[in-house]
Amino acid sequence: MVTPSPTPVRWLVAFMDVDAGGGPVRWLLSWLRPGFQHCAAFRGAGEGLLIVQTMLSRVQVDWFPGVSEEQYREELESKGAFVVEVSELVDDTAWNLRMMTCVSLVRALVGWRARWQTPAGLAAEIARRKG
Repeated sequence: MVTPSPTPVRWLVAFMDVDAGGGPVRWLLSWLRPGFQHCAAFRGAGEGLLIVQTMLSRVQVDWFPGVSEEQYREELESKGAFVVEVSELVDDTAWNLRMMTCVSLVRALVGWRARWQTPAGLAAEIARRKG
C-alpha cells in the first residue's frame, strides 16, 4: 500500500464582518469579535480566482475568470477585511468530520485538524503558526 505524501497548499484567508440585516443569524454575529464574523479562503486558479466559503447551510465555491488574487485582496482590504496567506503541507488522510463553519472549512483546506474555533481564534492561530 502506498502512503500519500503531504501536498503543499497555499490559500489566502480573509476575515471580515457580514451584514446579516434582520436575518436569523444576527444574534450569533453579535457574539463574535468585530472584523472577525466570517472567513473565506481564496487563491488564483488558472486564469481566474477560486473562492471557497460557507454560506449558512452550504459550501459555496466560486470561480471568477480574469480576476487575480492581488485584485481581490486589494478589494477586500479596501473594505476593511484582514487578509493573510497560509501555506501548509496537507496530509490528505487527516480529514476530520466536524460541524461545518467558515472556520472548519478553512482549517480543512489548509490541512489542520478541525476543532471548534471562532474566526478571531483562527486569525490568532495563523499568526502564532507564522511566528
